[in-house]
Amino acid sequence: MDCGGWCGGCRPASLLYLVHIETVEDNHWERLPKSCADYQKKGKRTDGEYLLYPPILNSVEVRIYCHNMNTTMPKEFVTLKYKNVGKHPNLEDVDCSGNPMPSKSWSWYTGETEFFKLGVNIQSMMVRETDFTFARHYGEHVVGFGEARDSYTKHYNQKRNKCGPVGTFHIDMRGTGLKVDDDLEWMAEGQFAYGEWTRDHGNATVDILAGGYAGGLKPIEPILLMHNPNDIY
Repeated sequence: MDCGGWCGGCRPASLLYLVHIETVEDNHWERLPKSCADYQKKGKRTDGEYLLYPPILNSVEVRIYCHNMNTTMPKEFVTLKYKNVGKHPNLEDVDCSGNPMPSKSWSWYTGETEFFKLGVNIQSMMVRETDFTFARHYGEHVVGFGEARDSYTKHYNQKRNKCGPVGTFHIDMRGTGLKVDDDLEWMAEGQFAYGEWTRDHGNATVDILAGGYAGGLKPIEPILLMHNPNDIY
C-alpha cells in the first residue's frame, strides 16, 4: 500500500478483521473419526453412541452405536427409533378356503424377528442382514433383515393368488439420518412365490408383503444405506 501527500494519507474504508489462514494437506484435514476403531485410537473403550463421518457418505455426520469397544474388533450399528420387524406367520390356506390353519409342512419356516439396532459395514454402509446381536426372535425361523416369506398358499407364475400372502417385513429408518438405497429391489425366492413392496417417507420406510409355499422375497443385492438429508435426528 502506497499512501502519502501534503499532510495526507490513507485509511480503511471499513472495519478491519484479522483472519487466520492455515494450509493443511488434504489427507491430514481434521481427522474426523470414520469408524469405531478410530475412537478406540483416541482412547475410547465404552460401548455407546458416537458421531462418525463415513467417506462413503461424503463424510456426512452419522450417529452410530459402537459395540465391543473393549475388544480388538468393534462393530458399528444403527440404533433404530421405530419398529423394524419381519413376520412369517405359522398359517396356511393352500386352497384359499378362508379358514387358515397352522402350517403342517412348513412350521419350521415360521417366526418373527424384531431389530433394535442394525449392523452395518461402516466402509460401505451395507447392512449386515443376518447380524442378530440386537434382535429379538419368536418362533422357529429367524427372519433376516428385509426378507418377507410365508408358507400360506401357492402363487403360480409369480401372480398373486386370491388369498395371501401374509409374510411381511417393515423397514423404518426414520430418525437415523439414513434411508434405504433408492434403487434397491427385491427378488422372488423359494416355491410358488409372490411379493410386492412399497416405499414411503423418501425411502426411509419400506413395507414388504410376500409369500409362497414356501417362498417370498429377499433383497436382490445387499441393502445399502444412504444419507437422508430430509431426516432430522
